[in-house]
Amino acid sequence: MCRGLIIIVLLLHCCNAAAFQQAPPAVLDLTISEMDSALVVGPDRSVQNLRIGVSLSLRNLSSTNVQINVDQFQLLANDKPLGRSASGVGLVLQSGDLEPQQTRTGWIWFMLQPVASNEPSLVLTWNHSSTTSKVSPDKNSPDVQAAGQQATNVDKLSRIDLNKEVRRLCAFETASIGPDAGLEQITANRTLDALAAWAILEELQKISANGTQRIVIAPADNAKLNVTGDFVDWLESMAWTPDGPPTSSSPLWKPGIVFYHIAIAGFVDGLNGRSSGQRRISRHQVIDDAVYSALTPVYRFVPIHQAISDLQNLHPGVRRAAMAGAVDRLSSEQATAILDQARTGSETVQMEIASYLYLVPGRNSVDALKDMCLGENPKVAAEALRSLLKSRDDSAAAAMAEVWNASEKSPSLRAMTIDTVMETADDRWVPLVSDFVTQLLTQATQPNTSLPSSETISNALEFLQVQKDSRALMAVEQELLNIRSRAAQDLFLAFLLRSAKPSSEKIIRQCVSQRLHADEVSTTVNAAAIQFRDSSWTQPLLKAFRAGNGKDPSDFRLFQAILACASSEDLDEVMAESRSDDQTLHLEPQHQFELLKHLAQIDHPEWRKLAEQCIETAGQRKSEIIPILAIDASEESLLILRKCLQSYVNSLEGTLDAAVDGQQFFETLTGYIATFSHPECRRMINRLSRDSNTYVSERVTARKRTALSRSPARNLIQQELTLRREGKTKEALEVLNQCIEMDPMTAELLLHRSSVLLHEGRFSESMADLRTADQLSPEDVEVQSMIALVMVRQDEIEAGLKLAEATIAMAPKDWTSLYNGACTFARATESKLPTAEMKKTYTDRAMLLLQQTAELKFDDPDHLVKDEDLFSLHQHAEWEKVVTLIKANVVGGLNPTPPRNPMPGAPLPVPVPPNNNPK
Repeated sequence: MCRGLIIIVLLLHCCNAAAFQQAPPAVLDLTISEMDSALVVGPDRSVQNLRIGVSLSLRNLSSTNVQINVDQFQLLANDKPLGRSASGVGLVLQSGDLEPQQTRTGWIWFMLQPVASNEPSLVLTWNHSSTTSKVSPDKNSPDVQAAGQQATNVDKLSRIDLNKEVRRLCAFETASIGPDAGLEQITANRTLDALAAWAILEELQKISANGTQRIVIAPADNAKLNVTGDFVDWLESMAWTPDGPPTSSSPLWKPGIVFYHIAIAGFVDGLNGRSSGQRRISRHQVIDDAVYSALTPVYRFVPIHQAISDLQNLHPGVRRAAMAGAVDRLSSEQATAILDQARTGSETVQMEIASYLYLVPGRNSVDALKDMCLGENPKVAAEALRSLLKSRDDSAAAAMAEVWNASEKSPSLRAMTIDTVMETADDRWVPLVSDFVTQLLTQATQPNTSLPSSETISNALEFLQVQKDSRALMAVEQELLNIRSRAAQDLFLAFLLRSAKPSSEKIIRQCVSQRLHADEVSTTVNAAAIQFRDSSWTQPLLKAFRAGNGKDPSDFRLFQAILACASSEDLDEVMAESRSDDQTLHLEPQHQFELLKHLAQIDHPEWRKLAEQCIETAGQRKSEIIPILAIDASEESLLILRKCLQSYVNSLEGTLDAAVDGQQFFETLTGYIATFSHPECRRMINRLSRDSNTYVSERVTARKRTALSRSPARNLIQQELTLRREGKTKEALEVLNQCIEMDPMTAELLLHRSSVLLHEGRFSESMADLRTADQLSPEDVEVQSMIALVMVRQDEIEAGLKLAEATIAMAPKDWTSLYNGACTFARATESKLPTAEMKKTYTDRAMLLLQQTAELKFDDPDHLVKDEDLFSLHQHAEWEKVVTLIKANVVGGLNPTPPRNPMPGAPLPVPVPPNNNPK
């Protein structure tokens, strides 16, 4: 790839206090070696931005250190500076000193917001006025003297035209191909992306102006280049469609030109799975295929003599297109001439003609194909076979029979024929393949007989299976037990297993018994044992497993066969031997896991004990064992899961994070436990959400928040929230009743209703819901703090405040416990029971709790001010200070988060997924 060199001479001036000597120049070579771009969707999904990257290479040619600073570079689009982008591929250009004769390379990324439809003027500026030399060499050196003469002519700001750089890097070239310049091939030296789209547009406009309607874009010199989805989206705007003007989702400029055929060939797939443009733009791995595809329709309308002449063209794609476009228009004389070429031409010519000769009607073309099939050149024979098998001429079947008979003495031709028949999947050739299999069976029953490769046999059997050939199936059933080669017998046994015919079961069972009796176990025999299961096979299978000591990779399938066939007594034997001190039966972790799955499936009384042993053993497949216990969901299984989770959390004590290999296990385990409504599972989740380890508490809290998202009443919850926003409390409460009737085991629903009832002054009903929620979800901070609040509202002042303090102690860093605790103490001051001195104590405690809430970055001052539970505090000397602190949290950049259980009339949050705020 060409590389442009921009040599910029930096003349650095230094002032010497003693003798104003001029500093030496710092000479840098700056090379733009590559550019890159990508369309990026902005925050507004309807707007796309263009990320542009420039790869720079800076070489210090001087004898002094030169300081490089990334901030010296700026990209201008139509004279407007672009913002810097941190993302992109490749190493970022690093700032710092560059030593003499050293080179530094790296990328600088910019963002054009939004992308312009027309190509913008892109200029990279380099303000090197701040570039300095750290070393002052000899003032008499030639470099210094030269710098002194040129200092007045140095420009401190260099400008580089990136539009020209893109065109230099792409280096597009065009060439006319085919009759009457019917196709233009454009070659590129750079990835096709958004920048390339603007650069190639000039070439496309010239081609369209000349009347050419077909183009193929390919990399120059077979270079490995990408084509991006951005480019294809843009190119699609020029692809002809019978449905009307072309359309495209690309924000790049639509040039208003149309091509009948557009193809992209030879580029590495850089679309990242995008399907855009595949309907109207052909994509080919090989350039010759793209040329052939584009020109074939053209050759159907050119004079036949020109098409025949182009059969000698130097371009393979042109030759193939000429043949395809003219083959059905040939006169008998012209066809004869082509047939002569097929017999006497070079290998390349013969292969090309053979690939389309099946389209030429008549016995002569079929005979020519037959002769090429029987010729000595295997490449020509393979192409001729494909063509002959596709021929629909009446003589094709007889010719193919001759080739088949001849292949009896040529194993390579026979294998080639079978493989080619497999490619065509044509049912006309079933008798040939069926005869082949029948002959194979006869040979396989004879001693010392060589057979074709296993691949050839497998291909033949697969073809017959697809064609549902009953003749071959019956022959295999008759001869299966007589096949001498065990490898060959496995191929035919696998054929019967795949066919899954009831008539085959008896012979399959006999074959498996015969092989196991002879201690001849194989993967296919194991598969048959798994499918047909017989307890009499267990001991021979165990014998084979013991012989391999369980460490052979193929033993895994053997172990599955053992489990499939094993009786309850056999399973007891397997477990006893695997647990013995000498491990008579050695089980690798994968075997133990397979055993566990099987025991769980049949509900063996020992399976949970085995699961607990496996899950406690380091290196076991823990994450796969968890779902087995979770699906069982018995008391014993849930206890094992909880113990496992607690053990894992204990192992993290003193660490800030979990090891990478344990994160998946932890996420899987907490995910399952959080889904259960079992009180002890909820208790564990509630406890871990307050764990001192931040890694644990944050992830468990995230799991806890999703409780309502799993509720079958989720849609009704949304309806209830809407009603409450509209002030329709009665209707909202009716909907909540429906939610709880539909999902009575979700504590969050009861908590939600208790809040509504509390604000309606229905304290007894609210408490009833809270007590039930406490039973369903023990040690839930929000439930506990709400119980304390309701107790105070019922004048159970001492007990309520004691519970509030206990809840705060249980979760001292939780907004809910602190905020709701403040509400509880504030409400206690409204009761007639406490003395004036006690009320002052309660008020001071409430204010302290609110200050602590503010310190935890609580950020909803509107809710704070409107909360009826806190009205008694508004006259407190510290009230405005607390409000100011909470407002500062919002000003500090935090987004206000709606509280859990707002007062009547306040905007209500959707409780899914966030659920981490007070009341």
